[in-house]
Amino acid sequence: MRKNLRHMPFAVTMLSLLLLTITLIYSVQYLETYDAEHATEYAEKAKAVFFQVAKAVVQADEREQSRETITLLNFKEILYS
Repeated sequence: MRKNLRHMPFAVTMLSLLLLTITLIYSVQYLETYDAEHATEYAEKAKAVFFQVAKAVVQADEREQSRETITLLNFKEILYS
């Protein structure tokens, strides 16, 4: 039982990240539509900020782990695709 509990924070973190990613994708899509109609570049700026915040969170404890790095790269790929 204790082994399962040790992995629970990671599972909760992954679920939270998934929900946040979905929310951010919709935000970026909205901004892309707005940009197309108003000749602005808010979507690209928002993507950069979202990624910078995610990277800062991963690096906050100064112990970046491989699964955090992979998750961050996956987030970047989704955000910029």
